[in-house]
Amino acid sequence: MSTRTVLRLTLVAALASIAIACRAAAPIIPGPAMPARDTVVISDSPYAAYVGSPVALGARVWLEGAVVPDAPIEWSASPGSVARIARDGTLTPMREGHVIITARVGGVRTTRVMTVQPSTRAAVVYARPSIPAERRKP
Repeated sequence: MSTRTVLRLTLVAALASIAIACRAAAPIIPGPAMPARDTVVISDSPYAAYVGSPVALGARVWLEGAVVPDAPIEWSASPGSVARIARDGTLTPMREGHVIITARVGGVRTTRVMTVQPSTRAAVVYARPSIPAERRKP
């Protein structure tokens, strides 16, 4: 191969490298943000609940920059006359109103306000059909 051919191939390779380096970069899609401090986040849950329909709540906990999957979460709901919450995070709405839900792990806590609405369940009442006197058996 001649020196001229080697120089041409080297020039083509250099130009190709520059073209590849200068093309538009693919957009960077960020992953889930890691909180900068210890925090508790109430997981995806509705902002409304219905009287008599329990709602299972969950929370994600970050301590010292790492997710703690089995952190012991202390749940509370206020006022207790609107809804009650069990140790496992099951909220039981009892009457219409607003309830403040708190998830706490040690000194770290978060709150969420939930609206309790009237039940949408239809009541089914069975009424025994009346039988005319002339059709009743003696």
